[in-house]
Order: sequence, then C-alpha cells, then structure tokens
Amino acid sequence: MRLVAGPIGVAALAVAALFINPTATDARGLPETGRPKSATPPSALNAPTFCAATHDVGAIALGVTNAGTTGAGFYPQPSPTDCFTGLLVPGCQFPKESTIDHLFGATLWVGTVVDGDTLVSVGTDGWQWCREFNPNQAPPDHMIYRSIYGPDAEHAVSEEDFISVYTDTFTSGVGELCDDIIDHRPHKPLPVEVTEKSYAWSIDQVSKVVFVELGIRNIGTKTLNDAYVGLYVDADVGSTLGQPYRDDLAGLLRIDRDSNGCGVDHTPILVPYIGDNDGDPGTMYPAPSVIGLTFIRVPRDSAKYSFQWWQSNGDVRMDWGPRRKDLLRDFGTGGKGTPEGDRNKYFMMSSGEQDYDQARTYSIQPTDPVWEYPDEALSVNISHGNDARFLFSVGPFTVEPQQELPLVYAWVVGDSVHRDPTNLQYLPEHPDTYLANLDFSDLTRSVRAAHRFYDNPGVDTDQDGYMGPYVTCCFESTLVTPDIYGCTFADTVFTAGDGFADWSTYTPPCCFGRTGNVNETGIVDLSDLSALISYLTGGGYVPPCPEAANVNGADIIDLTDLTGLVSYLTGAGYMRPRCP
Repeated sequence: MRLVAGPIGVAALAVAALFINPTATDARGLPETGRPKSATPPSALNAPTFCAATHDVGAIALGVTNAGTTGAGFYPQPSPTDCFTGLLVPGCQFPKESTIDHLFGATLWVGTVVDGDTLVSVGTDGWQWCREFNPNQAPPDHMIYRSIYGPDAEHAVSEEDFISVYTDTFTSGVGELCDDIIDHRPHKPLPVEVTEKSYAWSIDQVSKVVFVELGIRNIGTKTLNDAYVGLYVDADVGSTLGQPYRDDLAGLLRIDRDSNGCGVDHTPILVPYIGDNDGDPGTMYPAPSVIGLTFIRVPRDSAKYSFQWWQSNGDVRMDWGPRRKDLLRDFGTGGKGTPEGDRNKYFMMSSGEQDYDQARTYSIQPTDPVWEYPDEALSVNISHGNDARFLFSVGPFTVEPQQELPLVYAWVVGDSVHRDPTNLQYLPEHPDTYLANLDFSDLTRSVRAAHRFYDNPGVDTDQDGYMGPYVTCCFESTLVTPDIYGCTFADTVFTAGDGFADWSTYTPPCCFGRTGNVNETGIVDLSDLSALISYLTGGGYVPPCPEAANVNGADIIDLTDLTGLVSYLTGAGYMRPRCP
C-alpha cells in the first residue's frame, strides 16, 4: 500500500538498505561456529549432569535448566553458569544487563493418580528444597542448542532453542530427594519423561516472550488418570542489590482475545502475574514491570485452570493463602499456605480455585460468601506485598502408557505497569483504586502477540478445514426495533488459530468489512471525510489504517478515494469495496 501526501502526484519512496554481517553472531556475541550444539558439563560417574542456559536474544534474559526449573534460584548448585558460555545465569532479567530481576525460581509440577495412589513430581517443591526431576546420567548430552541462524537451522524453531530431557525415576542416590512428610513414606517416582524445548526471538512482537514446549511422556505401564500440570513461581521482583522478596504482589488477569473491536470472544486468556508492589519509584533501580505466565496450547478445550498464591513461612501462623470456603482443607502442617506432600500439592493443582488478587486480601470480610476470612493483622501486611509465590495449573488429562501429553506455555514480561509513584497509598483500604491505576497494556499486547505468534488466527495449519474460533462482526446495521439490528454487511474475525503451531509473525488486519472508515472509529461518516481531506491536503492527519483509507481499493490513496467517499456519503451510489 502506498501513502500519498498531497492532492496530486506520488510521493517519492525512500528505500532503506539492509546490511548483513557476513559473519553470523548469536545473542551472546559468539560466532555460530563457536558455540557447541550440546553441552556436557563435568559430572560424577552415574550422577545426573545438570545444565543451565540463558535466553537473551530478545528483550529479556531468562535462565532455563535441564532439571524442570526456570531461573537460577532452584538450580541444584548456587550461582549457576551457562553451560554454553560460562556466564552467570539470571532469573528473568529486564532490562537485560541490569540488576532488575523478575524471577527467583520457577518449577514444573506434574500430578496424577495411579492405581489410587496420588503422586506429584516436582523440579523442586519451593520450600523444603526437595528436587525430583533429574536429567539423564552422564555421559550423554544434556542440553542442546539450536538456532535458525546456525548450522542446525533446518532443525531449529527459533533464534534460540534450548532442548533438554529430564525424568523422575530416582528413589535414592541423588541429593535433595525428600520423604513425603504427610504420608510419611519415601519419595515414590511418577513414571514420566519430560522433553522441554524453549524458544526465543528478537523480533519486536515477541521480544519480551520466551515460549516453552513440553512433551510429558508416560514411561510407565499404568495409565495416568486425572493428570494435572502446574507451574510454581517464586518471583522476587526488583533489584538484586536489595531485598526484592519482601514486597511482591500477585494477581490474575483475564485478557479478552483480540477481536479487533467487532465483538468479544468470551474465552479469556488467563494470565497470573507477580510484581513489586509499587515499582520502587524514586530509587536508583526502579522495577515498574511484572512477569506473567500464559498457557498457549492445552490439548483439551474443557480443561480446568487453577491459580493460587500464598506466603510460605516457618511460623505456621504466617504460612497462609486464600481459600474458598467450599474447598477448605487441613494440610496437616498447621499452616494454610504451603502445600506439603504429594496429596496436598495435587489438591491445589486439581481444585479449580482461582484466587482473588493479593491486593484485595484486607477487603475480604467475615461475611464473604465465598472466601475464608483472613486474620486481620496478617491481611494488612499481605495486601501491601510480601514474599508471595503462586501456582498455575491445568488439567485433567489422561495419559496412556508411552503416550505424550503436549503443552505450550510462555513467560511474558509487561513493562511500565506502575505509572503512579503514589499508588501504594491506596492499600490496603482501597484495592480497587490501586488496581485501576496499574497499566497492563504492554503485558496484554505481548500476551496476545504470543498466542497469535504460536498459532496464527484463521490459518488452517493442518489443512483439515478448521481455522480456529471466530466472532461475527456486523459492520453496517440499520435499526429495526429497539436493541435489534439488521446487518447489511457482516464478516467473521478469527480470534485464535486451529491449535497447531505456526511460529510466525502475525499482524491483525486493521480494515474490516469494507473500506472508508478512515479514522477507525467503527462507523463511516463525515469525520472520515474530514480526516481524508486533512491527509490529502497535507493537514497533518495520518490514517491509522491505510487499507481503510484506500476507499476505492486501488494501489494508492489519492483524490479518487476522496471522490468515492463523497459519493458514498451523499448517497450517489458508490459501493465501497471489501477490505483486502
């Protein structure tokens, strides 16, 4: 589409030259030939060989491992270094090369019922430091790196792929295996093998996103019934030079899928998030951003999602999290927050409970019909922010022997959530005001972009005729009776894809139905004519959607478009063409 400023002539086009460095260099400044395709760090004979690496090709730097954990905090060894570069691995750093971290550590939990026995396998439990997922024993390779710009480009997905495999098969012989303190038995492995593939790109749409693709294979002989997959997150957002764990706040966003203003798809994207309570304004190291999670591929439309946050504490009176009155459970520890033991973890993952935002804790009343009343003194501190962590789970699934359960989720950082440096004054008494002052627009854009990037809306990837869910848009209507409209032109807009990976950029169309809505207000009227005149006469107006301003559908916006729009608005019979 060409844009022409001025009523006559065609503006000259400036063509920018693209310069390509003949020596390809990856995100760590290493030539592609200089980074090994796989890493095999030193290990004791027959012991698991742990490996960590950093995604840093985009706007964030995120640490991943081959032991079912993310970030540096839960790695089996302190201060982990990248197996490929030797550099320190961060949690989730944004901006890159700053002291602002968004993730102490996160870990995968997988729970199921096998022959009536409730089992949960974890990268770590986050409190007792029990670790159950382990990579293969030496000497096989333990993490693989690939890139679409590297020698293995044909097998790569992204600019930065890290691939690892880990299992829960040990009952002894490795450190940090714990007895189940609730059932008073040794650890009982869940027979699963997890293949984890994480992907990152530098392109702007998903530069603050890291995708994780999981393949959870049942390597046992029994069916895994009612299986749930959970992601446990302990964030500690803020500068690592301070004590960022002291004032985190967690919550759950429900983001409508982008239907481009023509209707709402009532299947929201659930995004748990956690961030600093005020963004540390006025300090040397402000942290106004948050980290969030979103499940992108879940192989069951009717899956149940659970979101719970809590604070863990050695004092059981302080170990607390929200609980629905109809889901109260005695954890057997004296506390109401940390789920110790397999059965308590599984209960949390499978409950379907979706907690209120942490900032609302103080506002829960004794008469609340849904939520247990929190201790008043405790709730004041919790509402202000504390060392919170959350669990985000999905299921149930049935996994037959040798069958693989596929899941895709994404880490997403949202920038500039905190904009009002005085916002914390509204807690704990006025959580609605506090939450309304938070700006999640950047997080929302990145979450929507991540879903579209993985699975392009309206694209039938597997060629089976299904292109994804959609909404119907009525672009022009005439009033028939109150609240009843008759569409003179309608179209469909896809809000998601067909469930199969595309891994490609996707730009939502800005022109829907027919051309002519120059100013993108949703209705074609005289304001569109004024906007088009301003643009064509050099008045300073720039059409937000060139396709919509190209009224006659030709290859250029000029006076003929103005003539067509005048004809349409005056009823002279001009029929606006469909949008491209």
